[in-house]
Amino acid sequence: MAKLLTKSLFTAGVYCPELMWFSAFAKEELPEHSRAQLAIFEQGTRVGILATQRHPSGVRVDADDFKEYLDLTKELLSSRLPLFEPAFLAGRQYCRIDMLVPSNGGWDVVEVKSGTSVKEVNLWDVAFQVDTARRSGVDVQKAYILHINSDYVRKGAIDVDELFTKVDVTDDIEPFLAKLGQKTSELCRVLDSSRPKVTMLHSCQSPYGCPLPSLFPLPEHNVTQLYRSNGQEFIEQGTILIADIVDGAGLNPKQYVQWRAVTQGQPQVNKDALSKWLSSLEYPLYHFDFETFSPAVPLYENTRPYQRIPFQFSLHIEHEDGRVEHHDYLHPDSSDPRPQLLKALKILRGDGSVLAHNASFEKGVLNELLQAFPEETWITRAINRLVDTIVPFRNFWYYHPDQHGSCSLKAVLPALTTNGYDDLEVSAGDDASLEFVRITQEDVSDEERDRVRKDLLAYCKKDTEAMIDIVAALREACR
Repeated sequence: MAKLLTKSLFTAGVYCPELMWFSAFAKEELPEHSRAQLAIFEQGTRVGILATQRHPSGVRVDADDFKEYLDLTKELLSSRLPLFEPAFLAGRQYCRIDMLVPSNGGWDVVEVKSGTSVKEVNLWDVAFQVDTARRSGVDVQKAYILHINSDYVRKGAIDVDELFTKVDVTDDIEPFLAKLGQKTSELCRVLDSSRPKVTMLHSCQSPYGCPLPSLFPLPEHNVTQLYRSNGQEFIEQGTILIADIVDGAGLNPKQYVQWRAVTQGQPQVNKDALSKWLSSLEYPLYHFDFETFSPAVPLYENTRPYQRIPFQFSLHIEHEDGRVEHHDYLHPDSSDPRPQLLKALKILRGDGSVLAHNASFEKGVLNELLQAFPEETWITRAINRLVDTIVPFRNFWYYHPDQHGSCSLKAVLPALTTNGYDDLEVSAGDDASLEFVRITQEDVSDEERDRVRKDLLAYCKKDTEAMIDIVAALREACR
């Protein structure tokens, strides 16, 4: 039996036919989804279930196998009730529709998205569903995308009517429907073909990023690590290593610093610029870091979808005489973390530079806290004292070849010092967010909760310790 063209394969194939083939026949060769990506999928599922509350009389189509799904859908269509996840097969096209809602003697297709806007890939997705349903004999009259309303503010219980924005895309999908027949024929031919040839030069327009280039591991210090470049033009010329770029030709000034670092095998230091930046720091230095999570469906009163909710911070205060104090906070339960966190954070009041790595994040979170708690006027002064420790690295006043083109704390710390994150159980912000949600929103043992709290505290503390070490290393580089 020929491979069916499902809507997930179709939306992948529209932008990358090769990725569609691998997803259909060689999925085990593709990188596994990260924990953060899996969490996004799970969140989408939860949002979809929540959206069904807009139709209390609706029926979920649930069956044990493919044929039973189709048969049950056909049977339930006669009920004229809203259907959730009905299945349709037309030729080789197969899809399950989020919601099929009766309307004026026909039906409306409603696609639920956990995002906050309509994207082109969503229109292809809906067009595929509408075409498949119509060819199955369903009178589809309208097509809608139901996405999260980013302006919604929670007041009491979740209002599912206000949480979502319903967008009529009936007219918008017409150009996509006009191309659909040709597109599905092309993709079916790909599915019927042998394994496509993919090289390290592979590129596509996939809106979700294409994992196929990862099938070709590249050596250390390769041209894909050039700052803000994918190195494609060099690979096309047969140049794989940064060191093989003759005289650094074709590089911008920052990439040229990378080239010098790699070819010379040592850090590149702009002592004048670096010394000027270091001299601008005012003691005491407040080395500061937030951890946040951003639920699609607001958990707390007066919060919006995807609003950043800080649940943890670490703060090392470095005095000019070398003394260092450490302060931190990690919220203990499922209540709104912000009020208690702000009480602990008042230690930021005072004088001295507030250092954060990629400080635009901390600045954004502080501004949102100020909007929610305008009486905390000290936040404004803390924001005005922010200094970004990424600046020397983003400007390439200091560059170590072991940074591999990255300015992130995870890349800079081990390059400049003997420290790193490898010994931590939690070693990334996304994982910290997921772990906090897990131990506060789910049923876990006290032992597990205590273990994870220790891991979270250790991770956030490492970030602010890292900034102390990095500033010290930069001072040493200027001597």
